[in-house]
Amino acid sequence: MSNPSSVPSPRSVADKSEKSALLAAIRMTLDIETQAVRHNTQTFNRGRYEATAVIPDYDALKDKARAIKEAAIARLPELLHKVEASVKRNGGHFFLAKDGAEASRYIARACLERQVRLVVKGKSMTSEEVHLNHHLEAAGIEVAETDLAEFILQIADEQPSHVVGPAIHYSRERITALFKKRFRTDLPLDSGEELTRFAREMLRQKFLQADAGISGANFVTADSGSIVLVESEGNIRLTSQLPPLHIAIAGVEKVLSSRSDLAPFIELLAPSATGQGLSSYTSVLTPPLTSAPLFSGSSVRREFHLVLVDNGRLQMREDPVHLQAAVIY
Repeated sequence: MSNPSSVPSPRSVADKSEKSALLAAIRMTLDIETQAVRHNTQTFNRGRYEATAVIPDYDALKDKARAIKEAAIARLPELLHKVEASVKRNGGHFFLAKDGAEASRYIARACLERQVRLVVKGKSMTSEEVHLNHHLEAAGIEVAETDLAEFILQIADEQPSHVVGPAIHYSRERITALFKKRFRTDLPLDSGEELTRFAREMLRQKFLQADAGISGANFVTADSGSIVLVESEGNIRLTSQLPPLHIAIAGVEKVLSSRSDLAPFIELLAPSATGQGLSSYTSVLTPPLTSAPLFSGSSVRREFHLVLVDNGRLQMREDPVHLQAAVIY
């Protein structure tokens, strides 16, 4: 007769599976396109050092942002109630998911209720965390990643290797080979411009045909129910404003008290992330938008859902060490 204590629990099996997946991802990043990883990382770092060096009050600005974030984390349960009230007052829907599975089920259900067949997505690491694409595809919904790097990874059936540059382990030559193999094209695609144009032309039809758009949220303001979307490609603006259904998913740590808190974060985000003085597109939206603003004069019944994910974050908030991760993220 077997010893019951020797039988692994479902949780321990899941933990081992997650650890195995993490180790596989680390090995992939280290072993595949090592030269590309090194080159792209150095480019990011150089850009960051150059961009932050020209901010005259950089350290003071960081201290101000940290103080705002610490205050928000300290009041997080209160702010979650406040942002829920704001979103509902604006005519939107709010859902606080205790874990990834609950978040994915809610989003899939919202899509099915609107008979969504095609979803366009902006880059969202939270959606990667909860394996959202898998849940939507299992429900029979087509998912189109519209961020160029995420588009590349979706074609390659790989997961992101970096928060800012998800395909940082890909060289330009490897992307060219991937596109030619996947799409059977005779186009040369020998430059970044040609690759981007090729992807843009393919994705434009997806934007126009999509029934729903899913984005992340760099920040969420509790006082107004606004979300901030910071990007370099313009695809998130299309994702959030073209389809009649917009769903934003983010971790609870993205909530700030008010719109007046945003300034230092917007000033710091692009220099720290991409080495730009300011991102190409910064949108502050208070959805649901009453009509699709990109088509002047149109009248579309729009629906908005804000899904905030706990998934252990509120527990981290109670730990003095883990709290630091929530503050700086």
